[in-house]
Amino acid sequence: MAVGQLSKPKKPDFPGEAHFQGEVYHSALWPHHPVDFIGKRVGIIGTGSSGVQMTPVIAEKAAHLCVFQRTANYSIPACHAHISDAEDAAIKAGYPARREQARNSPSGLGFIPNKKSLLEDPPDVREQVLERAWNRLGFGFALAYHDILLNEEANDRVVEFVHRKIAEKVHDPVVREKLTPRGFPFGAMRPSVDHRFYEAFNRDNVELVDIKEHPIVEFTANGIRTKAGEYPLDMIIFATGFDVFTGSILAPAIIGRGGVTLREKWSDGPANYLGLSTTGFPNLFIMVGPGSPSLLSNVLVSTEDHADFIRDMITDMNARDLDEVEARPDAEQKWVQHVNERSQETLYPKARSYYMGDEVPGKPHVFMPYSGGVRGYRRILHKVMANQWEGFDMRKVDDAN
Repeated sequence: MAVGQLSKPKKPDFPGEAHFQGEVYHSALWPHHPVDFIGKRVGIIGTGSSGVQMTPVIAEKAAHLCVFQRTANYSIPACHAHISDAEDAAIKAGYPARREQARNSPSGLGFIPNKKSLLEDPPDVREQVLERAWNRLGFGFALAYHDILLNEEANDRVVEFVHRKIAEKVHDPVVREKLTPRGFPFGAMRPSVDHRFYEAFNRDNVELVDIKEHPIVEFTANGIRTKAGEYPLDMIIFATGFDVFTGSILAPAIIGRGGVTLREKWSDGPANYLGLSTTGFPNLFIMVGPGSPSLLSNVLVSTEDHADFIRDMITDMNARDLDEVEARPDAEQKWVQHVNERSQETLYPKARSYYMGDEVPGKPHVFMPYSGGVRGYRRILHKVMANQWEGFDMRKVDDAN
């Protein structure tokens, strides 16, 4: 199952959608033809990564832009910068070393976290460290200190820093307050990276609509009506993300032993071993799914780790003339417990997010990925291999069956 964890678009249903007479797009299903925003009244629903990144671009062209926001999240500057020919050549000459650094970093992104606790540095030094990271590292800002997502007091200091940064960028105090995240730790919902997102709201043609305070009631022929009033629009863009982690895996009807479907097996959450295999579904492997570092990591690095593991397992089984492999129930149970225990060491469970299954109504509220890091997870895979595929049952299937 190499179906991706951000591949099943999620679009809420609003009353009256069929009545809207303008253009409708979804950020995850963008058309191949150019979309013209010039002179149009555009509405964006959602302020996740897609909404955050398209807002400043569309704002430069649209006559008016309404951004419909339910929950303010943190966003970090993408730090776009010119790369000289000399820098480009140096980076490419060092690709092997950069790849190894990525593979052996906790996130797989190549960032090596500061080993000190944020609380060990005096305020002036801490400010300098955060300032340098803010202006250079993009998503790596979350790793400026190793305990930003582990220690609530350290996280509180980062929240104060980021709130100041938002305040510096947004002029209108009412809009600024609505764009300032409250009530959950920095990074517990995946932060976006942006290029002048906050600054876009200083433009006269950009309007922020708080749909937590005034929810969307319906689409009309000419726009969107909330409990506060109607917003006339020529174009509506759903930037509402995906059914993450399990949506794409559970989309097909996968039937295991005894006629049990994978959806039934995972009705209380994605129970599996190593994020790779689930009891009752022999010879089914899942690439970078729940229970593995997945979306808490550089997914390409994590994909390679899974591909290597599955390749080596199949090669060994072929050499021993074995046909079937399946996670043992005790191994699956222990892995689920381990994933949950590691998550409790972090601040991730303190936010409603897709990490916790909160992006889709009715989805089990459990922590989905593995928070033990790419390096630590790879060591576990290697230990399983070294111990003769510990936790798996392998067998020869009787030809008569």
